[in-house]
Amino acid sequence: MVGACVAASALVMELIEEALIHFKDHWAQQQIEQNNFLAAWLCYALFSALFGVLACLMTTFWGPGASGSGVAEVIA
Repeated sequence: MVGACVAASALVMELIEEALIHFKDHWAQQQIEQNNFLAAWLCYALFSALFGVLACLMTTFWGPGASGSGVAEVIA
């Protein structure tokens, strides 16, 4: 049962991630088609920074165990 819950939560997170990336790419492409290159660059840069900050906050406050590289665990 626990495995099914983990798989379901991973699936939901993957779907949300794909939707957000698709939205970012689609919006930037619309701006490029309108020859608004500055807005496209800002959209791409700001969304990428937002996703990085969100990942950082989630790692810091929600899953601090995921903050390591994992190399030490593999070596052990």
